Amino acid sequence: MSRQLTEIEENHKQEKQALLEVFSEESRLLSEKKSSLSREEESLLQALKKQEEQLLFEVQPVKNQIMDLQNRLEQERASRAKVLGAKEEVHKHLVSQKSAQEENFTQELSRFEIRTREEEQEAPRSDGHAVETWRAEKDPARADDLEPET
Repeated sequence: MSRQLTEIEENHKQEKQALLEVFSEESRLLSEKKSSLSREEESLLQALKKQEEQLLFEVQPVKNQIMDLQNRLEQERASRAKVLGAKEEVHKHLVSQKSAQEENFTQELSRFEIRTREEEQEAPRSDGHAVETWRAEKDPARADDLEPET
């Protein structure tokens, strides 16, 4: 029995040693995998950082263009608003000028019509006087017959 016990102890030591070796090997492999994963993670983080920097580098000109276009748009809007305001002022001025000219024209037309009527009323008298004056110039003897009209 002692021999069996020694054999069992020996087997047990061998199994324990084998388990320790397997465990040690597994630990070593796990440690290598961890190290490998850590290196891969670091590599991926560096690649990601480089891509981020590259994208920022590529995006910055686009951002600048957008800002430039927004500024131009704002300037264009301001310019158009200014032009529109000026056009509205010119339109108001023209409307007021037109109104004043129409009123002036109406007054002149009214005065013209009044003068025309007055001249039409005086025309027969004036025509008669002109004829008499002409006859008197032709025939001085009749000049004494001329009577001034009132």
